Amino acid sequence: MSKHRTEKHMSLKPATMDEQIAQAWMLQRQGRLQQAEDLAEQVYRHKPEDFDALRLLGAITRQTQRPERAVEMFTKAAAIRPDFAPVHNALGAALAAAKRPEEALASFDRAIALEKDFAEAHFNRGVLLQELTRHQDALRSYDRAIAANPRLAKAYNNRGVLLAHLRRLQEAIASYDNAIAIAPDYSEAYYNRGIALESLGRYQQALDNYDRAVLLKPSNFDAWVYRANILLNLNRGEEAVISYSRALELNPHHANAWLGRATARCELGRIDEAARDYREALKFGSDPELIRYELAKFGLVEIPPVVPTSLVVGLFDRFADRFDEHLVGKLNYRTPIELARLVELYRPPKPLDILDLGCGTGLVGFYVKQFASTLTGVDLSPNMLQKAEQRGIYDQLACSELAAFLSAGGRQYDVVVAADVFVYVGDLAHVFQLVRHALNDNGIFCLSVESSKEAGFALQLNGRYAHSREYLVAIAETCGFAIEAIEACVLRREMQNDVPGLVAALRPKP
Repeated sequence: MSKHRTEKHMSLKPATMDEQIAQAWMLQRQGRLQQAEDLAEQVYRHKPEDFDALRLLGAITRQTQRPERAVEMFTKAAAIRPDFAPVHNALGAALAAAKRPEEALASFDRAIALEKDFAEAHFNRGVLLQELTRHQDALRSYDRAIAANPRLAKAYNNRGVLLAHLRRLQEAIASYDNAIAIAPDYSEAYYNRGIALESLGRYQQALDNYDRAVLLKPSNFDAWVYRANILLNLNRGEEAVISYSRALELNPHHANAWLGRATARCELGRIDEAARDYREALKFGSDPELIRYELAKFGLVEIPPVVPTSLVVGLFDRFADRFDEHLVGKLNYRTPIELARLVELYRPPKPLDILDLGCGTGLVGFYVKQFASTLTGVDLSPNMLQKAEQRGIYDQLACSELAAFLSAGGRQYDVVVAADVFVYVGDLAHVFQLVRHALNDNGIFCLSVESSKEAGFALQLNGRYAHSREYLVAIAETCGFAIEAIEACVLRREMQNDVPGLVAALRPKP
């Protein structure tokens, strides 16, 4: 058998080899990769210096996830025709896939040196630079690709993704618009445009773009998930369930899709179905702590002491850009004013070292800065802290979990404020003890909680904790605080309803 193949190869004539390579290229374009590779290999074994066979084998092995073999083939092809720009571009793509980025950039640069307006090489260079987080360099490469080929829709799309990452959302949308104008059936561009619009709070427009993305490409898994997420946020639970289900048909092993559908079913009161989805999410890699928290909201497991940190960070990082506008402008957020009033009433009569726990964007800090000698803020969310820093009112900002920050010690404060922090903490005993140690003996601790009519604390369906007055009194006394004030108030409005709360001023016992 082997001898027969060898004799066949030896009998090939150049014209026959050309025909085989032409046929192999055709098979490759049809997606019949194994047949194409077999034909190209026959030519390559007979004539190892055949440029077209080397290029084709490089392309096929790149497509079939064998990047090192692709690098070998393209390197040999480049040695044969060192002045042929496309082969250096192809070699660069193979090197990038092989995780050899510096060599890949050198190959793209060689292709561009040979052909200045080589749009594909500029584009591939941009993709790699974006992966390397060299964002400004990547942006320049995409711009050069577009200058070389103004009809290169994928360059506009990728440029939009990069601009969105840099929070230049309006520019990102304009770039997606250009991609769609060139390629009206570009599902991914509609999907990415939807993400940018959602980040701007333009939810219906975002949904329209996700709808268009899945209509154009029903296999666009990510678009189905994002569409479901926004339907859930718009309180269109039945539609969200359908969209998550479509996503799970495409990828039944995706934990977040199971998690999303579970959440939607919970909000529809379909608890048994939701519980099954939560357990599927757990099976496919969801955080066990997060699943326990979700099940606890519906009384299916014991209530955890705190909301999972990852959930809080994710929520506020996404919400940072529109946090102030949403709370103050739409929800009539009263908590900062209420706590500042308590600070003014019960503060020690001197310039104060103030600690703002869960400072967010600095809404409370803005009101208590007038009393401060120093103002320190701590929060879990980097994006929220970035907004707080822009206010210019904090002397120090720390990105940390509250208990970890307080446990580190190092200094004491005259005032500790915590606005809407304890909606994410159920059992307050540990953090109250830490605050007690962080306070000077004549200091004051001012805080808010959502109020509960149940004894102790409860995890609400909205995922936030509520605490009873009796619980607050008991924990304060257990942890060494005297109560200066506990007052009922309205913290904000939500879903057209007042959110009842308690604000308290606690002083360390002598």
